[in-house]
Amino acid sequence: MTNSKEMQWNSDQRKDGERNHTYYSRLNRKFILLTLICSVVPLLLVGWGINIHYAKFSESRMMDSFRVRIENHRKIIELFLNQRLSLLQLTAYTHSEEYLGKTSNLAHVFEAISRDHGAITDLGLIDEAGRHRAYIGPYALMDKNYSQTFWFKEAMEKGIYVSDMFEGFRRVPLFIMAVTRAEKGKKWILRATTNTEVFRSLVENVRVGQTGEAYLLNREGVFQTSPRVGRKIMGKAPFPVGPYHKGIEIYVVEADPGDPKQHFPRQLVADAWLEDPRWMLVVSRTIPRRSTRSTMQIM
Repeated sequence: MTNSKEMQWNSDQRKDGERNHTYYSRLNRKFILLTLICSVVPLLLVGWGINIHYAKFSESRMMDSFRVRIENHRKIIELFLNQRLSLLQLTAYTHSEEYLGKTSNLAHVFEAISRDHGAITDLGLIDEAGRHRAYIGPYALMDKNYSQTFWFKEAMEKGIYVSDMFEGFRRVPLFIMAVTRAEKGKKWILRATTNTEVFRSLVENVRVGQTGEAYLLNREGVFQTSPRVGRKIMGKAPFPVGPYHKGIEIYVVEADPGDPKQHFPRQLVADAWLEDPRWMLVVSRTIPRRSTRSTMQIM
């Protein structure tokens, strides 16, 4: 009888021991799991936060670099145009019509103002009736009358005029700068044609990645210089040009799948308006990743 009770007691003790062992094993696993969670989860959260911060910081740096490059390039283009226009103004207001009307004198002036990299193609003195008084350049334009041309009317009205790209009598894309002066009761115009290739090289002299390109558009969305691939000067841009704005806008442009005329890759675009002439400088680069259109203005 005693042996039976002892056996029962030993059996109960073993069962209690097994239950305790199982309980403490589970408790130990929970403790280990809780320790791992308390150790790993904060590290993951910190890593996730650092990754987000770095991504935003990297994007901010990229945008700042993009903005500075666009702003500097815009200033270079404006400086180029302002320098040539200032030279033309200085020439017109320091020389008389009689002096510039002599071909030898006009040739001397042309040589002086076109000395920098051949930026000026030709130079002409035009009277108030639209006739050439003198002309220096590679084209036969002495017999041409400009009285009905848009740029002649604008120059006579405004005094200083920089045109958009047009073809004119030469049938090649060009843009002109004209300064009007009143002398002895009569008006006359000193007109210079800018070398299109020199100007285009200046505008395109910026690179943003392997697919980056730079070009100018007027307010109607017509190319004043051409992108590297697929478009021509005086062609129409495949996307609309927004209204004038100060500062630089950076945004994403995508082709409208419903418009068969729009065939261009998704692009990151930065644009900035020149003050005079009112042209938009556009610098773009292809971006393959898909996302929705977004706009950010940086003043």
